[in-house]
Amino acid sequence: MLSEKTRSGVIKRGNPIDLGDVFDIDLYAEITETALREKGVDGVLIAHSYAFGDDSLLTRKFIRHCATLTGKYEKPVMFCIAGHKDDWFAMRNVADLPVFSNADDALAALSKSYEHFRNRAAKRGRLLRFAASERKTWMKSRLSPGFTPIQEVFELLKAYGLAVADHSIAKGFKGGLKIARSMGYPVALKSASPDMPHKTEKGAVILDIRDDAGLEKAFDRIKTGPFLLQKMAQPGCEVILGGRMDPEFGPVVLCGLGGIFTEVYNDVAIRVAPVDAETAEAMIEEIKGARILKGFRGKGSYDVKYLIASITNISRLLLDHPEIKTLDINPLILMKEGEGGLVVDAKVEAIQ
Repeated sequence: MLSEKTRSGVIKRGNPIDLGDVFDIDLYAEITETALREKGVDGVLIAHSYAFGDDSLLTRKFIRHCATLTGKYEKPVMFCIAGHKDDWFAMRNVADLPVFSNADDALAALSKSYEHFRNRAAKRGRLLRFAASERKTWMKSRLSPGFTPIQEVFELLKAYGLAVADHSIAKGFKGGLKIARSMGYPVALKSASPDMPHKTEKGAVILDIRDDAGLEKAFDRIKTGPFLLQKMAQPGCEVILGGRMDPEFGPVVLCGLGGIFTEVYNDVAIRVAPVDAETAEAMIEEIKGARILKGFRGKGSYDVKYLIASITNISRLLLDHPEIKTLDINPLILMKEGEGGLVVDAKVEAIQ
């Protein structure tokens, strides 16, 4: 094909293909489609220059054609274009394809696009299996719009394999007193109202209550029920998990270390669902504070295997429930190696 349509010595055959001074849009389109048909090709980056005028019109035609090829072969095509400055922004709006002026930016975007397409394939072939009875129960039950009551959130997380701190709902102090005595102190008291998603900022979270008198004071401070009573978790490493529905990529999953790592350093890792165990492990490795999980300055390592399983379970949950707008688990207390972890607080907002 190349030898028929180009002059000898002008082009370089191989990867990358260099067409020299040949300007033939039909040839470009033919080469692009041939490349996309190859099993060993995951995507195509086209570095293209043109003169203002008729070449501009032909270039637009080429971009639109490549947009159809992307849909046909389910492989990304990206452009790095050197063109006239008056034509640049219009060229970017020709079709739903990324157009760059810098080759490094284009290659970085192509890498991310490859990762996205790989995850889409995994969504069809590598979804993790869960207990059939629990999964069917929750797949039948679409969450109501707005913030989900905390009791339902905990039950949902438990159905997807996440352990939750011992808890119970109370209407007032008398009921709460019975629950606290049954659980055993120390306990935490929180508002269970779905209308108060930011409980800490509202002063509706009181921790480490150690006796009946402290519990009564806590009820007086929060005042409005319903109330959530929880057994205080043992010390561990605070982790945040969550996800949201992205309008372009669908469900995305997030993990990071809690406390200063998230609040100050924004130390989190994000992936498009589905997330398998291998990807979850890579997410953890990406976190700057990952060394803490593996044991730091003589401290024992935490249960990273449980964290990996929790991340994959959250991925499955988000895929099963596309109505979930945001999911925030903050924190999950990760225990020492082999001891698992406990969800202490979580909130879910479903799409209206």
